[in-house]
Amino acid sequence: MDTNKKIQNAPVYHITAPYGWMNDPCAPGFNAETQRYQLFYQWNPFGCEWGNMSWGHVTSDDLVHWKYGPEQPVLSPDQAYDHEGVFTGCMVPTSMDGHSQGATIFYSSVCKLPFSWETPPYPRGAAGISVANLVEDGKWEKFQGNPIVKAEPESLSVTGFRDPFVAQWPALKKARGTSADLFAVVAGGVEDKGPCLFLYEVKMGNMTEWEYVGMLIQKPLHWRLDRHWSGDAGVNWECPGFMTLRVGSNERHFVLAGSEGGLDRDHVLAPDMQLQKSPQRNARWCMWMGGDFSVDNGTPEFEPKFAGLLDCGVFYAASTFHDPKSNRQVLWGWIIEEDATIQRCREKGWTGCLALPREIFLLELHNIEGTISSQLERIASFNVESVDSLSTVRTMGIRPIVDLQALRGNSVLEAGQVFELKQDTEQHLCSCKNTRWELRVSINLDQQCSRAGIRIVHDRKSSLFTEIFFSIKDEEIIVNRPKQAGRRQNFETNNRQERGPHTLLRRQEDGRSKLEALDLRVFRDGQVLEVFANDRFALATMVYVDVEDSKVLDEVSCFVDTKTSAEAKAQCWELSPFIARE
Repeated sequence: MDTNKKIQNAPVYHITAPYGWMNDPCAPGFNAETQRYQLFYQWNPFGCEWGNMSWGHVTSDDLVHWKYGPEQPVLSPDQAYDHEGVFTGCMVPTSMDGHSQGATIFYSSVCKLPFSWETPPYPRGAAGISVANLVEDGKWEKFQGNPIVKAEPESLSVTGFRDPFVAQWPALKKARGTSADLFAVVAGGVEDKGPCLFLYEVKMGNMTEWEYVGMLIQKPLHWRLDRHWSGDAGVNWECPGFMTLRVGSNERHFVLAGSEGGLDRDHVLAPDMQLQKSPQRNARWCMWMGGDFSVDNGTPEFEPKFAGLLDCGVFYAASTFHDPKSNRQVLWGWIIEEDATIQRCREKGWTGCLALPREIFLLELHNIEGTISSQLERIASFNVESVDSLSTVRTMGIRPIVDLQALRGNSVLEAGQVFELKQDTEQHLCSCKNTRWELRVSINLDQQCSRAGIRIVHDRKSSLFTEIFFSIKDEEIIVNRPKQAGRRQNFETNNRQERGPHTLLRRQEDGRSKLEALDLRVFRDGQVLEVFANDRFALATMVYVDVEDSKVLDEVSCFVDTKTSAEAKAQCWELSPFIARE
C-alpha cells in the first residue's frame, strides 16, 4: 500500500478509508475489555475500485470521535480459505469460549470468485464462515481451525451464502425451546425460489461449533407487502440482522436484510436521455421486517407482518449491535458511491464512506386518527391497533444517535426563531460558511399545501442547488440533486432524484384533530447528504458540485407551496471534524 496517498474533499465527520475503496461496515460493538467501541469496514487499500477485500479498523470512546488504526488492514486475504477476500461479518464481545472478556469476529471467508445471483450456478463452497479473536489491543488472530462452516447447507442450490450475524435473541430461544444462547443467520437465497436467511445455533462455550437449524425466513422472488411503502425482497439477501425492540411493555421482533436484484423503484427506472453516459446503479436496498415466529417441528419461521426501508437513498449493508452502555440498538451502513465515475473517485482518492451512526427503535404513536392522505391501514410499514376511531401505530423508528450533538460548533441559526412562510414564496433561513453543518427545521402545514421543504443554493453563479421537500400528493420525501452545468469529460454523474415514502399523521389532542409538523433534520458533510424526518424516515445520498469546496457558500431557505400560509422553526449549526485530517 502507498501510504503517501492523499485524499481530497473527504467528509470530516463521516468515516472514510485512509485511501481508496470502502464498502460494508463490519463487526461494530463495544469491547468491555478495552472499554472502547470497535468498528471495522471493507477496504481495498490498493485502489478506488472494488477488490482485494480486507478489513480496516477504527475505535472510539463515545461513538462520535474515532481513532484510525495503522494504515494497514487488520485482516487481509492471506489464507487458502480466504485468499479471494475477507468479506462482511460481525463481532461477539467475548472470547471464543464465551466466558471471558475479549472479542470474537466472524466473517465470510471467500476462496472462489466470481459468484453472483445473476450468474448461476453458485460455486459450492465459494464462501465459508471463519473466526478471528482479539489477542491484544488492535491485533487480531485467525483461528487455526478455520473455516468453522465450510459451505452452504447440503442439497441446496443457493444464489448466495455470506455475511454472518451472531447475537443473542431471547425471543427466538423461547419460541424454539432450546438451550442455545447464541443464534447466527447467514444471508443468501435459493435458486428459483427466492431470498432467505439460513439459521444456526451457536454454542456460547465454543463459538466455533455451529448447528444448522433451517431457514429462518424465505420469501418468493420479489416478494413485498406493498410497492410504495415496503421494500422489494429481490432475488438474494445480504448483510442480515435480527433484534427485538421494546417500548414500555410492548415489543416487536425485527429482521434486517439487504435486497439484491429487486424490481427497481420508478424514479430510478425513469428514462433520462441526459444520463445515458453516466454511471448506473444496481438495484439494491436495505429492508426491515417486523413480525412473529411460528415453529413447525422445532424449526422456527419468521413471518413479516409489516415492513419498510431502512433508508430510501444509497445507504446499504446495514450492520447493527446492541450498545450495553446506552441500552440502544445502533445501526451503521455504507453510503454507496455508484453515481460517480471511477475517474472522479480516483481524482479525489476515495470511494464511499460510512453513514452516521443511527439509533433504531420501536416507535409507538398514540391517538392517531389517520394520515394526511392514505388510509392508515394500507400503509405496509405501520403496525396498527385500532380502538373505536383512534389507533396506536408502531413502526421502525430511526434517527441519528443523540451523541452526535457533541459535534455541534457555532450556531449559524439560533433556536427560537419563527419564520412565516407566505403563499408560494421562499424564506431565507441562513448562510453557511462551509459545507459541514446540521439543520433542523419544523414546518407546520395544512391539507391545502402541495409540498414543503428546504432549498440549498450551493453556487448562485451557476445556479446549483439541492431541494429536499415533502410531496403531499405522492406521500414522499424527494431530494432534487444539483444538475451540473459544464461537467468535465469523463466526470459525468448520475444526479437523478432520490425519493422515498413518508406521510404525516393526524392525532387527536385535547379533543381536537391536529396534523403533526414536518420535522426535517439534514446533515451536510461535503459531498455527503443525510436526511431524516419525524424519527421514521432516512435517506442518504451524495451531492456532487463541480465548484471548489472552499468557494461553496450554502444559502439555505425554506419554502411551502400552498394557497394559504405556514410557519417554520429552524436551527442550524456548523459541525466539527471527528478527527483531524493532515
